[in-house]
Amino acid sequence: MNYSYEFIDGKKYKKCEKGKIRNPISKRCVNINGEIGKNILKNIKPKNESKNESKNESKNEFKSEFKNEFKKKIKIDKNFRNLNHDMLKELVKILYPKGDINKINNINKQNLIKLIDIKYKKQKELELEKQKELELEKQKELKLKNYIIPDFLSNPNFNEKNILIFNSSSNTLNKKVNIIKNFMKKKLYFFINRVSIKIEDRINYYYKIIKYLNLNTSKNFCIRVYKKDKNNNIIYRIGKNIILKKQIGTASAQGIVFLCSFRDVDKKIYKFCAKITTINDELINELTIGNQLTDAVVKYKICPHFPIIYNSATCDDLLNFDRSNYLDNSTNSLKSQNTEDKLQLFELIHKLPRNYINPSNITLVTIFSELANGDLKMFLHEHYNNDELLINAFTQIYLSLIFLYQETKSLHNDAHWGNFLFHKIKNDNEGYFFYKIFNKNYYIKNIGYLWVCWDFGKISKMTNKSFIVTDFIRISRAFFNKSNSTQGWLEDIYQYSNQFTDIMNDLFYSIFYKNNLYNLLYSRDNLNLFITQLLNILVSKNFILTSIDDESKIINKNKPYTINLF
Repeated sequence: MNYSYEFIDGKKYKKCEKGKIRNPISKRCVNINGEIGKNILKNIKPKNESKNESKNESKNEFKSEFKNEFKKKIKIDKNFRNLNHDMLKELVKILYPKGDINKINNINKQNLIKLIDIKYKKQKELELEKQKELELEKQKELKLKNYIIPDFLSNPNFNEKNILIFNSSSNTLNKKVNIIKNFMKKKLYFFINRVSIKIEDRINYYYKIIKYLNLNTSKNFCIRVYKKDKNNNIIYRIGKNIILKKQIGTASAQGIVFLCSFRDVDKKIYKFCAKITTINDELINELTIGNQLTDAVVKYKICPHFPIIYNSATCDDLLNFDRSNYLDNSTNSLKSQNTEDKLQLFELIHKLPRNYINPSNITLVTIFSELANGDLKMFLHEHYNNDELLINAFTQIYLSLIFLYQETKSLHNDAHWGNFLFHKIKNDNEGYFFYKIFNKNYYIKNIGYLWVCWDFGKISKMTNKSFIVTDFIRISRAFFNKSNSTQGWLEDIYQYSNQFTDIMNDLFYSIFYKNNLYNLLYSRDNLNLFITQLLNILVSKNFILTSIDDESKIINKNKPYTINLF
């Protein structure tokens, strides 16, 4: 039998047979003479209405009158608490379009209100974020309002030498050129490096990315072929504006990671990464903890040693290629995705944590987050012979774990060298990061790298059976060569200096064995004891300072990164 189809709300449905009508809520075809059919017909306007009205009606046929009322209320105030049980059910179905209708029908009134309240709070948070963003934009506009860039700088052939030749006797003009040059360097530096020594710059970048991602969580965001480059390599996209420029790293059990930017020319300067994976318990952990730690950076400025997650999106309609196309460079025109393109896409998807025989069963999740410059393994391969950089990295990584314990009361449980990432930051050989730990002041010199811990899929709450030192011992192995008796990780071709090896052997013994902390089980007192002794040892080895010169620059002078007693 040949069927004709229609698209409703972006999805494909078979047209209803004669004598039936589509239910605007369930999207199923029902008998016209049935009770549901009669109720639907009552809400349909006469056919003799104007064409414009009939077009609007067809676009919004899935919306009934009471649904619109609910949507108005949720945007205005919390009056939904006064609705009866049945009306609350319908509201929850609107707010959670992918929810199980049968389960929603069995939820009591109190829990329905809780579900609605979650959405309401998220809406308020988004409104506050947008308001902050608008205020920041206004401040920037005011700062730049009186700054005028000469017309000649807009010329693509502009060269500073040409300016000097044009008026070599004019010192004033040369000064203006230098001012403009320095100004542009300052403005562009952060976009090139993405992460600044100041946490405020990361926060501003966060709000920009959030704005340009513009993700509507009710929609599907599936990976699609965007175009093929000159070498016929495929570049992927998600949505209309997110371009997956290239795969970074190798596909692993945790998913596939891409370097991303935006399609719009004026936004291509923004860089971030996308991790595509499948739904499992570890992913839920990663998103939950990741969003919590993002708040610690963005909202509360507690700690710089956490990554920032911008947003996430799901795809449960991978095989719907009906409206999917890509840009063909050879003809500069749009082409439909053919069988070969789809097979290449499936080949990419099969690199994910589990290989699915039927791709239609896949629900993919994409996490958009801050882009790092590399991980600890890459860093050690390059800087194994620089003791100052190694000590600085080791200290920041240890502090990142302590901050993780404070914010989550959990162990990382996967502290390998791929899960500690570095950002290259501005380094003028001056400036210190300021920490206040257990009400004491500590300082770490900025030497051009900021370290963050990453990947919280295996995280677990601390219990009285948890060994406090587990994460610290594991990541310490990265700072020893394989030939070392402590079962180090770094290949012997990247040989640490004898001096650094001696320091680390002494430090390892002092922290974990000398004071019998190796088998220390979790309790608040034990954790406070371990951190106190750890800091004392780091201070004694000059890994971290308790005081600096009065003339030294403190990066976060007015907002120390603080850890309180547990």
